Amino acid sequence: MNVDGATLYVARNKQQVQEFLYTDLEQAYQSTDLALLSPHMVEDPQDMDYDPRRRLLFIVRGDGRFAALTVFRAEKVAAWTLHETDGAVRSVAVVGDTVYLLTQRGADYIVQQFDDDLHMDLALAGQVETPASAWSGLDHLEGQSVSIVADGLPLPDQVVTDGRITLSAPASDVQVGVSFTHQIKPLPPNDVGAPGGGRRVRLVKLDLRLQDTAALRLDTGQGLRDIALSDVGGNLDTRPPRISGDITVRALGWAHDKTQALWRIEQDAPLSFSLLSVTTQIKVND
Repeated sequence: MNVDGATLYVARNKQQVQEFLYTDLEQAYQSTDLALLSPHMVEDPQDMDYDPRRRLLFIVRGDGRFAALTVFRAEKVAAWTLHETDGAVRSVAVVGDTVYLLTQRGADYIVQQFDDDLHMDLALAGQVETPASAWSGLDHLEGQSVSIVADGLPLPDQVVTDGRITLSAPASDVQVGVSFTHQIKPLPPNDVGAPGGGRRVRLVKLDLRLQDTAALRLDTGQGLRDIALSDVGGNLDTRPPRISGDITVRALGWAHDKTQALWRIEQDAPLSFSLLSVTTQIKVND
């Protein structure tokens, strides 16, 4: 697989993703293991392909899950993410700007594609000029509990019956699919346990840089809670606004276990979410 002039391939032991590249400085070819710190991400690889628009290398594993490697070679960025779905992913293919997955669900095989505008699995979107309450064409979700976004507003989950759902109020733009949970958490602070380091550490605040984000659920040591992204007192019956910018969240309490992350994001809301960066301020007790 050619990525920015380098050849990426899975090693014979099926535990490494090697980057094979000629360097002018050393006048020789070099091979670097991109999974050196994340060998658990590359277990029994079966298929792979690269999406140049998103700069993602997809690797399908034998257990039905797939790993995604974000690659920015010039910036020396190689970040892994593990994905799993209801069923098993068997193959991946990138055609133009579209990523296709072959997914096995029971005895059925389904070809799915990535859609940046849909934030659910097995999702379908529909639009009509005249708002409607009954929406059909959901036979592939028969008997499943699905998440619903109607005119940009999340609605309570429903079970698909006879390939259709009925909304409590008519809507003209509806998205229906199976919600999934995404999790983000950092490594523990690496200097707290060093010689002379403190015995306890406290997270003072987080500065999160978001882009087009409509929902944020965050745990800073006191359990998961929804973070308000708009002014208090807004109309709850309107479409949640998408926020782009910095959000500051303050935290309370000391962390006694230095091996655990100080914060985590975990949510399954079928709304847009994009985290660009996180800056933390911590305090160490000597």
